[in-house]
Amino acid sequence: MFNLQTKHDMRHRSIDWEYLRLLYHNSNIKAINFSIIDMCAEDIFLKAFDAASYLNELVEKYDVRFKMDLK
Repeated sequence: MFNLQTKHDMRHRSIDWEYLRLLYHNSNIKAINFSIIDMCAEDIFLKAFDAASYLNELVEKYDVRFKMDLK
């Protein structure tokens, strides 16, 4: 699971990231947080390429396949 939310956004939404990571871990799911400030063009500009590159590495390493249902 690849999460782009900042710690601030998660706190604002009452999301306990460490607890979620534990739940994912217990289900054998790797959970990664790559924080990008929502709606901040400068932060998106600075981090989007690195986030996409890191996600691509994970997809290749774990041979992940995505399925989308557009119904």
